[in-house]
Amino acid sequence: AVKGYLRVAADGPSYAGGYNIASLTDSGTGNRTIVWDTDFSDTNYSIVTGSTENNQSNTRHFTFATGSVQMLTSNMAETSDLDRATASIAIGAQ
Repeated sequence: AVKGYLRVAADGPSYAGGYNIASLTDSGTGNRTIVWDTDFSDTNYSIVTGSTENNQSNTRHFTFATGSVQMLTSNMAETSDLDRATASIAIGAQ
């Protein structure tokens, strides 16, 4: 079952909608951290993220913690970081 989800606007840290989200931090261009309201039981959960703005972007999950995950978004060649609108779901044990 899905344990968390959110949609993030490209222009800032606010999220358009979500579930199990305590906060979202914008740490710079293409760098955001999602903090879960209810932690996962370990770091072995999965995140599926897609850009809702441009099919030429790449989102990767850099740091998994039980209470948060850091997402980095760049162009497909990963030569520059980009702020992109994204949608993410999290699945795992809590």
